[in-house]
Amino acid sequence: RTGDPCEIHGNNELLRHNTNKNPNHKRPHITQHMSCENCVTGHLHAGTPTGQVTTVGELPCYVAKPRDGNKKKSLLFITDIFGWEISVSERASNARLLADEYAKEGFYVYVPDFFENDSFPIEHLKVIAPLPSDPKAEGLIETVIDKGPTMAQFGVWSVKHRESVVRPLMDKVIDSIWSDPQTSSLFVIGFCWGGYHSTVLAQEGTKVDAAIACHPAGVDGKILEKLTKPYSLQVGALDSFFDDKAANDAREVLSKMKITYQVNIYPGQVHGFAVRGDLSQRDVKEGKEKCFRSCVQFLNSL
Repeated sequence: RTGDPCEIHGNNELLRHNTNKNPNHKRPHITQHMSCENCVTGHLHAGTPTGQVTTVGELPCYVAKPRDGNKKKSLLFITDIFGWEISVSERASNARLLADEYAKEGFYVYVPDFFENDSFPIEHLKVIAPLPSDPKAEGLIETVIDKGPTMAQFGVWSVKHRESVVRPLMDKVIDSIWSDPQTSSLFVIGFCWGGYHSTVLAQEGTKVDAAIACHPAGVDGKILEKLTKPYSLQVGALDSFFDDKAANDAREVLSKMKITYQVNIYPGQVHGFAVRGDLSQRDVKEGKEKCFRSCVQFLNSL
């Protein structure tokens, strides 16, 4: 089974949960990892995006509008490393297709190109798309031979798009969204690389109302301790660097804070399941769909 929605904790208990805290945990220990092989693996999703490309905050931006065009619930969508476009020529764009799904739920969705036409090359996703049945089973030698060149390129790429470079771009986009008088609330959702940035945008002094992080990269306890906005964390139990133990540790940190929060754990799911999982596999598809429904419920509860 994939994970059912967890509780949303805050002033009101809104949803029941079925994931258990580990009673043996004495102190949170969330390790920060900057990269893993599953960051550069995944599958393309078929479909034709229905939104439009415009300019927001001086960046190209895919916009998916709700049927009534209302901006009451605006949503900033921060992609994984493969970016806002992925492969238009192959009629596949995981981020845009998912943005369309949120638009159907009444959100006005913005998907900016924060990589400025330099997303991580899609060829790497195709080369190593088949994930092992056990994401932790592959040996070091096989990893170096098969994925070493990709990981080396990823290291160079990640430095180029480090936080000090992309955060000003994000702030400019956020200011641009708020400059529209029709905007009355702004949420942010991020995936993998974007999950880190959506998390730090939930800290004090930002202009977002709530944040969701799906299988985030680089998030640790010190970052979570600084959150001041409602926050939802969605992770796969088999995520190679933010697994169920790390999620339970995160829940312990969040439980001591005066914010509305949610932690969902999806059994059997690996890093990337919410946006680039293999939808031909029933359990992966169910996990992705349950994660989507949980995110919508969380935002609508605020």
